[in-house]
Amino acid sequence: MASIEQNRKLMMEQIKSLRSLSEAADKLSMTYQLKSKDRHNVGLNESIFKNSKNQTKKYTLKSGETITLKVDKFMRSYGSLNITAFDDDDNKIGAAYFTSDETNNSKILSASDTSVKPKWRRKGVGTAIYDFAKTLKYKIIPSKEQTLDGKKFTNSLK
Repeated sequence: MASIEQNRKLMMEQIKSLRSLSEAADKLSMTYQLKSKDRHNVGLNESIFKNSKNQTKKYTLKSGETITLKVDKFMRSYGSLNITAFDDDDNKIGAAYFTSDETNNSKILSASDTSVKPKWRRKGVGTAIYDFAKTLKYKIIPSKEQTLDGKKFTNSLK
């Protein structure tokens, strides 16, 4: 009968193996995305990822609290723009994911998912994220599928 310690070691080895497989799959997928000539997202505005001052922005909310907005460089090869918001303690408090899948236009992105932690809602975090995306020279259009809160948020941006 295997001991608890032996089972734990076996599980850790399996987890390590799964992580390696996952990393390999991610690399393979990225390589395919980049090499695919018919991919409509290849024309993404790459310049936003080259200038470091465009990747991170400090933002002061209406409450006086400051947040940091960061662009996820990794996702650029997938035809998307991901912006994450962090509080002063570097805790993730919100994020928005934008893609050109619905638009077939690398300058017009559709919001595919936006989420802000409950404690930070109605303080301007989502608005800050969308404003940041617009400063990166993208036009943002709402998703075709929205929750009631999502519709209210979209309407507040007009």
